Amino acid sequence: MNRRGFIVFHSLRIAMLASAAFFLAGVNDASSANATTAQIECQRAKKALADQPPGGDALLAAWKSNEGKCKGTGVYEIELASIYSDRDEFDQARQALHAAAIPENMKKQVEIAEITIDYLQALASGDQARLSAVEKTTDAFTQTSPENVAVLSMLGHTRVLLGESEAAIKPLEAVIKHGDGLLGDYRNLTIAYANAGHYPQALEMLDQTYAMSQAVTSDEEFMYAATLAYAAAGKVDSAKKMLTLIASKKPELLHDPKFQRTVLKAKELSHGELK
Repeated sequence: MNRRGFIVFHSLRIAMLASAAFFLAGVNDASSANATTAQIECQRAKKALADQPPGGDALLAAWKSNEGKCKGTGVYEIELASIYSDRDEFDQARQALHAAAIPENMKKQVEIAEITIDYLQALASGDQARLSAVEKTTDAFTQTSPENVAVLSMLGHTRVLLGESEAAIKPLEAVIKHGDGLLGDYRNLTIAYANAGHYPQALEMLDQTYAMSQAVTSDEEFMYAATLAYAAAGKVDSAKKMLTLIASKKPELLHDPKFQRTVLKAKELSHGELK
């Protein structure tokens, strides 16, 4: 089962981003040009366990069995941190990264892994102070490594969660323009556009997101953004449909202040046509 921090559609806090492995898989590999024999062998050992459920006891035990030959490669430490992160055991994940000296060719990957752990813990806890700290860390990292789409994605999503919609747009656009955007990035950019008042862009992005997965109709934050974009475009029937659909799936939202604020905002954007 995917960990809470990555919240797939059954918990509906963010769109499908898979698990911690989504980000950490991108930082696990030692540079092929610089990889040592031990690092290559450990990469093979990791790939041999790819079918194991993320964060499971069997995977943890199996990976730890490689400690003798893999400890100190960086590959071992990052993968162990990834497994612990999938278990929401964030302190153990951090300890895993510092259990041995890390080779020079893996230090950047370890830095990204540390950022990822902080991000995942912030998502799992929902703590605003943690989210704010992650926003600062990811922002600083992207200033020197603007090509790293994983950290840009984290930065954009964190800003969406903090309500910094305008600031979330640039990193999320960069991820999608790079061609590495996942469903969650499209979902987050739709919300950022709508909440920042960029309704034509939100309308375009929501269509792309929906084309990737119709499961977004169970995500109230996405549906609120869609409602506003449709209302602003004069597509009142579509705006009504969004509200009706999410309310039918989650009747409790009818009494939620954010649902009610969305209705009022949509009425305003439609110049009273939405009843």
